[in-house]
Amino acid sequence: MDAIDDLVKSARTANANLIASNGFRVTIPTTAFGGRITVSPQALDSAGLGIENLSAITRADALSSLARIKTAINLAGARLDNLEVLRDSLVPGRGLSTALLRVINSGSPGFLPRGSLINQTA
Repeated sequence: MDAIDDLVKSARTANANLIASNGFRVTIPTTAFGGRITVSPQALDSAGLGIENLSAITRADALSSLARIKTAINLAGARLDNLEVLRDSLVPGRGLSTALLRVINSGSPGFLPRGSLINQTA
């Protein structure tokens, strides 16, 4: 857990950390005309993935911890997918990808809520 949390802490850039559970929403300029995207952090630290304080002292604890780890793996995969969509959509000259629009329109919790896109050009 310490290695995961240290990695997340090291991902901080310019007072922003898109993968920390205690991070703040970040607004990213997208066009010269005032367009921007506001992104909520996609927590990949132990707290954000729900794997803090795992225990395997008893069989019940071990089974509970295993279930939490499996859930965390799926959650981390989904959050990494969201970050990849964001990264790929912000490549200059590519405009908004259909994947980013799908994420926005699906209402994925904590990621680009409706109304976050302003003055976008394709």
